[in-house]
Amino acid sequence: MHGNSGKLEKWPWVIAGLLVLVFIIGKATPAVRLAENWSLDWRTARLGPVTETNDDIIFVTITEDLLSKLAYRSPVDRGVLASQLRTLEQAKPKAVLIDLLFDQPTELRKDRQLHNVLKNFSSPLVVAAAGDVEGLSEDQVHFLGKFLKGIQTARANLFTDTVDNRVRWLPGTSDFERPGMAASIARITGADVPEHRFRILYKQPATETATVFRHFPLHMVSFLPQSWFADKIIIIGADLPHADRHSTPVDIIGGASITRMAGALIHAHGIAQLMEGRFFSEFGDWADFGLFTLLSATGAGLAMLRWPWVAKLLAGGLVFAGYFALNCLLYVKVDLILPVVGPLSGLFFAFFFCSVALEYIARQQRQFIRDAFSQYISPGIVDHLLGNPEQLNLGGEVREVTYLFTDLAGFTTLTEKTQPDVLVAVLNDYLEGMCSILFRHEGTLDKIVGDAVVAFFNAPVGQTDHGARAVACALEMDEFSEKFRKQKNAEGIDLGLTRIGVHSGPAIVGNFGGKQIFDYTSQGDTVNTAARLESVNKHLGTRICISAATRAFCKKGSFRPVGRLVLKGKTEGVEVFEPVLEKCDNETWFTDYINAFGLLSDDEMAAKVAFQALCDACPEDRLAGFHLNRLNSGEKGTVIVMDAK
Repeated sequence: MHGNSGKLEKWPWVIAGLLVLVFIIGKATPAVRLAENWSLDWRTARLGPVTETNDDIIFVTITEDLLSKLAYRSPVDRGVLASQLRTLEQAKPKAVLIDLLFDQPTELRKDRQLHNVLKNFSSPLVVAAAGDVEGLSEDQVHFLGKFLKGIQTARANLFTDTVDNRVRWLPGTSDFERPGMAASIARITGADVPEHRFRILYKQPATETATVFRHFPLHMVSFLPQSWFADKIIIIGADLPHADRHSTPVDIIGGASITRMAGALIHAHGIAQLMEGRFFSEFGDWADFGLFTLLSATGAGLAMLRWPWVAKLLAGGLVFAGYFALNCLLYVKVDLILPVVGPLSGLFFAFFFCSVALEYIARQQRQFIRDAFSQYISPGIVDHLLGNPEQLNLGGEVREVTYLFTDLAGFTTLTEKTQPDVLVAVLNDYLEGMCSILFRHEGTLDKIVGDAVVAFFNAPVGQTDHGARAVACALEMDEFSEKFRKQKNAEGIDLGLTRIGVHSGPAIVGNFGGKQIFDYTSQGDTVNTAARLESVNKHLGTRICISAATRAFCKKGSFRPVGRLVLKGKTEGVEVFEPVLEKCDNETWFTDYINAFGLLSDDEMAAKVAFQALCDACPEDRLAGFHLNRLNSGEKGTVIVMDAK
């Protein structure tokens, strides 16, 4: 482990480099920019200001109803437009903005008529203009310049985001050779107008049926009261389904049900915003990187906490939600826009990279512990130490454990009759099988004494079902040992039965090996009782005995009561049960035994008859034979005093 320390010390720099790379790539990646746009669009659509209908700005629309009544659709009949402009002029509007391009001739008389109206309009008037940069031909540029000579013009084009083609900004006064349309009108009203582009503050109507601005069809202007237009800002533009429509951030709240916004209406939002003097504050790249660094440091800090993964993920989720909520609050309260996707990606990637790095370091530490201790202590202890290396000390604790003892009957005789090489091979195979079962049930191997396996559960790692685990382990060990015994008997090796005892109770658990030897084991009466329960199997004729304390953990399975055993050297009895491998509550032999056992305390003669019947039907049932022998020798009841271990 020490040989890798130089490499491990470099990992913070590696992670820092990776995070900087993530930031740089993210800023240049369309997918990240698209996600960042979406996060801001969500705030715009969901958190933008809700307003009553604006009475200061009126949108006069060219609609399909008007075009359907004209001799030609495009360009718009300039005679009609001139006529309606004269009507509006009489109403004395504050300013008029015409979002139409007059880039080609129509009928000469109507062209002159409209030109004269525009040139001599008594209220401030701004007309859309464009050039070859916007895709106009040389003839169009020439005609437009001639037609609008002496008339105030403004740039009609919108800033369209190249990532997703949504309109989020409008030009100021100095972005191009001429100011933007919204900037031109707002400047006429005396509002402060920015020199460079500004982010549009889209307003939301108060109700689903309301509109932010009043709409009137152009061909209806002559029929409406002039007072409706007096001292108002009038915007004249197309409101057609498939012309001059643009995607905006508010589209995302309605999906396909929201039609794209008319260009003139976007200018209306910009004019209203400039008149209010409300602008968004946005951070530059360095500030973005600062937030990215802060959230990345937070993610790295979370990764380094010694918390469960669920707790770390929950904390990360809270940071994520808290940062997003802060963004929403700043957006609503102070018109401040913070990046979301960049910093939160820093949070995620820092958490991920640091988790990977820390896992690598922990793996090196675990390997060191595993190499140093695995050959001396059980995998259960090793796993515990891998997660809690600071617990390598000499301390102890009192905790409830379930102890399991096994013993191989006749092993001493077997050693005397069997060749050493054969004995070692048989014993190794047997112990390997037994220990594999133990570890599969996550038990802790205390020690192996000759042929005996001693193990316990619920330490060092807590197990709420430790008693049930021990019983399941004992049953699997019994099944394995019986198959193994019969196999070796067939090979001529006289291998005996395996007896198992299991008991649950408090014990002192810790290192009992002194300063030089690490020996994680338990001490106490629980250990002694489990050992005695293993030993009494040879008197009872059973292979597994468990105490009532252990039986209480078992929600499933079948158990035959043995009796209340007063073990050798004890004064108080222990309720003992024999677990059965298969669930057999409905099996005749099982239910017959339960009924016979129930008679032991009530009717000695009936019990004797019942146990005799059991032995006749199943001579190999040695536990039934044990009770029958007790009854025949004059004993009765379920309390059994054991005179021998």
